[in-house]
Amino acid sequence: GDPEREAILAALASAHLSLVGIATGDERAQHQRDAIQLLAMRIQSFPDGADMDTTLFTLAMELGAIDQHARARQVYHRLIRHFPASRPPGGPSVGSPPSRTLQRRANNRLPD
Repeated sequence: GDPEREAILAALASAHLSLVGIATGDERAQHQRDAIQLLAMRIQSFPDGADMDTTLFTLAMELGAIDQHARARQVYHRLIRHFPASRPPGGPSVGSPPSRTLQRRANNRLPD
């Protein structure tokens, strides 16, 4: 893949996520949808790209924020499968036993 295109997708997604934090109403929802679309495009186009674990985590979080829990769960499972040693800021690796236990608990609580 084209590293410049990957960097542009990452920058655009980041910009939309920043705008989600300050926008309201329909504008906020549109920025969130745009960010999700850009994150998904980056994952699909650059599956071995830089910081893919962070991209997957961010996509899962944003999907959960718009009540797309089944899709969020799929992304979290991909994160755990492909990046078991990944660490969220200040936390255990996503593949560690406590984290997997928390993921199983979350799976049972998240609506579809």
